[in-house]
Amino acid sequence: MASAVLRLAGAAALGAAVLASPAAKAEVSVVIDVATGKVLSSKNASARWYPASTTKLMTAYLALKAMETGDATLDTPVVMTQYAATQVPSKMGYEPGSVMRLDMALRMMLVKSANDVAVAIGQTIGGGSLQPFVDRMNSEALALGMKDTH
Repeated sequence: MASAVLRLAGAAALGAAVLASPAAKAEVSVVIDVATGKVLSSKNASARWYPASTTKLMTAYLALKAMETGDATLDTPVVMTQYAATQVPSKMGYEPGSVMRLDMALRMMLVKSANDVAVAIGQTIGGGSLQPFVDRMNSEALALGMKDTH
């Protein structure tokens, strides 16, 4: 009983601290109620902004779709190309020619936010070239209702 009371008091204190915290200083933000889809607040929501790790999420999404259609498997080899290896950090730093399995590449890309691995995955899913993959990313974003993504 005492444990439950302590947890409840802790939750109340945490909630009060969150509510009392100063406003976020983000340049761009959107807060959406996931149950209703209603936008609760937004700031510069339509501003063009560098997508950063959003591109990695789309890369993972398209890799999973490729697995779903049989165009790739968890064991699909992902080759670190010269171009992929030249990406700016955050990166894993593999030498060109290094090979990894798609499942491990996805983990590195998502956990480390590895730009080099993301490009290598894109080239692999894109049939050896990055541009077809970028075109797929843009088409998929549009199909999902995303606007102004490129």
